[in-house]
Amino acid sequence: MNNSVNASNKGKLGSFPLIDNKLISPFNRAYDYNNYYREVYKDYQLVKSFFPLLKICMPPTVEPKEIFIFGKLVPSDMVTYLKSEEIEKKYSFYIFASYPSNFPDEDITVEDVCGSIDWSLVPPEHRHIKYINGRSTGLCTHHPDGEINSVKYEHRTTKILMSAWKLYYQVLSFVEGKNWELVDLPHGDEALRFINKR
Repeated sequence: MNNSVNASNKGKLGSFPLIDNKLISPFNRAYDYNNYYREVYKDYQLVKSFFPLLKICMPPTVEPKEIFIFGKLVPSDMVTYLKSEEIEKKYSFYIFASYPSNFPDEDITVEDVCGSIDWSLVPPEHRHIKYINGRSTGLCTHHPDGEINSVKYEHRTTKILMSAWKLYYQVLSFVEGKNWELVDLPHGDEALRFINKR
């Protein structure tokens, strides 16, 4: 069982698993919270236009916490043209993505909080798992075209989320017997050599 969510809601249509406090990081007071708040909400407006089923949450706590987005990750064009049952069954998965305290200097991280991706069905070279605070629910959303650094910071979050969705959909297609078509960037030092050759 995934210990990052309350599994009592897992699998129910239209419901999001309860977010465990272990997922929500405290806000680092070395940064200005008011500026952080403005930057995050400005970014979320663009995110919402690309991924309309994602929600934003600012936990109501005495000590500030990092703001996060959660919900079903599915691009807006699919929401427009597909029936909700199709989206539910195949084209979306639940994510949790946290805005770090130093956003936009640092990018969001995306987690597959319900374990929708069964990595055991995927060859090791395509297992893009990122460990976040000891959890193996993170998705490695790097890009073969020069990493995320070449993307304007106001577009980085949507690019990262789209990369996460493409990875999810590629795994589904692969499990159904289709070829792996998503261009992979290797991990670690191999990735740096790949980027430097381009």
